[in-house]
Amino acid sequence: MRKFLSIIGLALFIFLGGCSQVQKTDDAFFADLASTWQDRTETMKKVEKENDITKSFKAIFETELKGLEKYENADFEDPELGQTVQNYLKEVRACLEALDTDQLGYDDLENYLNHYDKRVGYLKELSKDKRYVLPEGSEDDLALDREQIKKDKAKAEERTDILKKFQEDLNKLSFQGSKDANGQTNISGQLSNTTGADLANFTITIKFLDKDGNEVDKQSEKIDVLKNGETKELKYSTDKDFASVAPDLNLDNLEINKP
Repeated sequence: MRKFLSIIGLALFIFLGGCSQVQKTDDAFFADLASTWQDRTETMKKVEKENDITKSFKAIFETELKGLEKYENADFEDPELGQTVQNYLKEVRACLEALDTDQLGYDDLENYLNHYDKRVGYLKELSKDKRYVLPEGSEDDLALDREQIKKDKAKAEERTDILKKFQEDLNKLSFQGSKDANGQTNISGQLSNTTGADLANFTITIKFLDKDGNEVDKQSEKIDVLKNGETKELKYSTDKDFASVAPDLNLDNLEINKP
């Protein structure tokens, strides 16, 4: 009987010890959340002059995750708290993954904001606990202007569409030519703008190619403006023998104005 009671006592001790450990997990999370936020603040100071938003934001989220990732799949005394913590950490990882790209595009930014908003929501849920000690509003200190991103994305998509149409106009460009008494070959062609926008400050280069496709000469012309619906005659001359011509556009400084 004494042995049986000893076994029960041992089991009860183990059970209570386990409960105590789970309770400690709840308290420890909030303590680590506070210390992690201090580390995060230091990281923000280090990257505040960084021009690369991807690099700086990633450094901040990495600090946030590093201090708390040990609580992934941890047992909490309060199951609701435990689930909120798991959801929060999941969204921190998702923010990092959205930023993990060589060139951050508008779709990446929108994906980031979707996960960022969820992360903020879970942090605000955690803020209802009296053990939550983060500075008010600090959970939402990496917000981006969603409306501006949408506007910029629409503008970029419109620009891409206009450039695609102008490339189609360029592909329709053909030249007619003849050789004069001095051995010069004179060519001319017409470039039209059917993009729906006025195009300004770009350069067109005509490459003269031999039968093997090698460049034997080239000439460039800066176009100040080619209005929508306008057609411009292009004229070039060369003393080199060539088999074909290849037009090319330099749009680095292109200005697009919709009428």
